[in-house]
Amino acid sequence: MGQPDSYTSSVTSREDLRFAKVISSVLHPFIVGPLAFLFFSLTETASLWFGWGVWIITFIATDVVIGSYVTMMKQHGRTRSIDVPERIERTKPFVIGVVGYVIATGILWAIGAPSIVVALMSIYAVNTAIATAINHWWKISIHGMSIGGTLVPFLFLYGGLWWLLVLCFPLVIYSRVKLRAHTLAQATAGIALAFVLTWVQLYFWL
Repeated sequence: MGQPDSYTSSVTSREDLRFAKVISSVLHPFIVGPLAFLFFSLTETASLWFGWGVWIITFIATDVVIGSYVTMMKQHGRTRSIDVPERIERTKPFVIGVVGYVIATGILWAIGAPSIVVALMSIYAVNTAIATAINHWWKISIHGMSIGGTLVPFLFLYGGLWWLLVLCFPLVIYSRVKLRAHTLAQATAGIALAFVLTWVQLYFWL
């Protein structure tokens, strides 16, 4: 005698949810950004030590500053996770992020970091500032904006098989909608907006 359909459906649902959580964690802004900056920091510099130094600056801006503030928010009960799902609570981390990105852009430019690294950090500042404004009325997906913007330099500079990276887009949309963190429109808009904004800015930067 087989299992009831309701049981099978429940198991499938739990597996789908688990898969969505894995995708959301692996393609998290705190992971995607640093990996992209690491790639460009090490491949676009002649000195390995200088490349690591450049990356450390970007890591502090993209992860340490914002991550520390969000962790503090969580400890004080102002948010229930590092994703800051409460729309109204996302403004301060966003603003802190913009300030950090602007400062990092200046430092990277001053020390002669690769142009793509300086450009991407500047783009982070602009895109996050726009996301902050939108967030006043609508909870646009930061997971979406992160993946949508961060992958563009690879497509812009290298093309070819690098375009396979866009397969990450539907995965992020699926995971964020499945976890009920965003609507389909919010997740899709995040990717599309960041993609266009980043491509246009890179065109003028490079």
